[in-house]
Amino acid sequence: PDKIPVVLLVNEKTASASEFLAGAFQDLDRGVILGNDISTMGKGIGQREIGLPNGGGALKLTYHQFYTPSGRCVQKQYRNGAEKSSQGRKEVFSTQSGRTVRNRNGIEVDYRVKSQISQLGSMLSSSGAYYEFAQEYCSRHPLPPGGISNENFVLEDSVYNDFKSFVMREQKRGNLKLDEIFDDQHLLQNIETIETISAASTSRDSSSVPSRMVTLRSRLVQDLLTDLDSSKDAIQNELEQNILARRLSDGELIRRSLKSDEVVKEAVKIIENAGRYQELLGRSG
Repeated sequence: PDKIPVVLLVNEKTASASEFLAGAFQDLDRGVILGNDISTMGKGIGQREIGLPNGGGALKLTYHQFYTPSGRCVQKQYRNGAEKSSQGRKEVFSTQSGRTVRNRNGIEVDYRVKSQISQLGSMLSSSGAYYEFAQEYCSRHPLPPGGISNENFVLEDSVYNDFKSFVMREQKRGNLKLDEIFDDQHLLQNIETIETISAASTSRDSSSVPSRMVTLRSRLVQDLLTDLDSSKDAIQNELEQNILARRLSDGELIRRSLKSDEVVKEAVKIIENAGRYQELLGRSG
């Protein structure tokens, strides 16, 4: 059994017991940790909430922390909503083969798969656009006699065009609010065209800055919406999954999604390439 190659799939939502398992496999160099995020969630503590008397709120008591075989703690450290390092503690540990792993940073992947998801696709998911359109589509298109084929269901171009129109219409009506996803801090840090706002902030009329922020957000959203064409495959696949989620069992949905999952495909490649598998575990040479 020790010679059977193992690849564990994780993402930023992998938490608690699943992180401890991944950490044990990593520390013992028994399996490759693979995902499209840098690390897992970092939830490695047990807490209990104790109510205070006279309606005075509650006390959240941390009564234990979880550690991997190398001695590192899974729990990420936070202060004022931001991650922080843990002072006074050992920060670097090693796996059995000598690979470096960090303390209090969740479980970092051994190999990261580049995500194929577009920024617009992520926003459409968080805004509820996929969910709302799928609900509307399924109400207008009842299942045919005998159900649908798990293998052959493909969204027609006409339906995808309807989805594009739906997104444009809902954004114009203010229902999606994609522009609100870009807060002022995000704009200031990431948008090159913010120079116009910086110039405005030094002008006599500082009140024009908020209105320019609004204009910039609007322009940014319009640019993003062009991803409906450039990232059609990824967005269409996500839309198909949302529609099928209302018509297939969880098992059928998972089996279908595995065929197009980039992380799963990469896991298979690693398992089939013994040299690369050993290299990722620090056993090359």
